[in-house]
Amino acid sequence: MNIEKRLEKYIKKGMKPGLERVKKVLSQIIDLDNPPYKIIHIAGTNGKGTTANLLYNYFIKVKKDVALFTSPHITKVNERVSVNGRDINDESLWNHLDFIEKLDGSADLTYFEVLNVLALLYFKECKVEYVILETGL
Repeated sequence: MNIEKRLEKYIKKGMKPGLERVKKVLSQIIDLDNPPYKIIHIAGTNGKGTTANLLYNYFIKVKKDVALFTSPHITKVNERVSVNGRDINDESLWNHLDFIEKLDGSADLTYFEVLNVLALLYFKECKVEYVILETGL
């Protein structure tokens, strides 16, 4: 089974407003009041992807450890989770999903939420200094 097939169960849940589900799972991974990295959150209607990628490439150019979470992906889900210019590989994606699915409350997450939690876990393990989160509205 490939990762896209494995993630289908989360896609079927659709969209669910609210932060309670993701906070419950994420709080088991990081301290939400004191995250292990600086977060730059980009939201709005137009230009989010361009702005996120410009910032990401700037931080890479000045040799800062930086991560990017963006949505949607073009060809592979791996594109959504990137550290220092490299997308997460299939094995890491699979292993991080294994870990998350064992956490209390993970079965309630939507597709976007599970990928967001996965990214933040991966970024913590990579010990990045900056995380750029691009959020569609």
